[in-house]
Amino acid sequence: MLQIRPFGMGPRTRIRGACGPGREPGWFATIEPMNETVARIVRWLSLTLALAVTSTVLGIVGITFASLQGEIGMGIAVRTILELFALVSIVAFCARRWQDYGWGFWLSAATAGYLLNPLSWTGQALAGRAVLPSAGPATALVDLVTWVGVASAVVWLQGRRHEGPPIPADVRELLR
Repeated sequence: MLQIRPFGMGPRTRIRGACGPGREPGWFATIEPMNETVARIVRWLSLTLALAVTSTVLGIVGITFASLQGEIGMGIAVRTILELFALVSIVAFCARRWQDYGWGFWLSAATAGYLLNPLSWTGQALAGRAVLPSAGPATALVDLVTWVGVASAVVWLQGRRHEGPPIPADVRELLR
């Protein structure tokens, strides 16, 4: 059962409520924490869908820009830059917030997000078509390797960021 908690409520927050059937006035309800497996699945789905939808929309924006300008090369460059920007920003934001997940979580979500992008089905998601002569499975594979490589680099950099030197106690006290 998926339970949604209001912002700022801990895992076992007691809420004072009105009396209900068979309850005394002023009863307290206890909110249980969400199951960790359910939370992991919900986060994986949200990351995957955010990557897929954002990269699709930005890819279409890049294609539209190229058709208006009449330059195919610039359209490929704009589309690639926009989609990689979406990938980097979404994965960096999520990796900063969800530090407890391993590489399998991040790489599978990035791969699924890429595969849900309709532009990836024809090998036109990134600049693979500019590197290889014809669109097809080879360009889709080049794009997928680029996509997963960038996602891996972002997750690795976010992990390194948290492994920095510890903050001294007096500075930590000032930051509170």
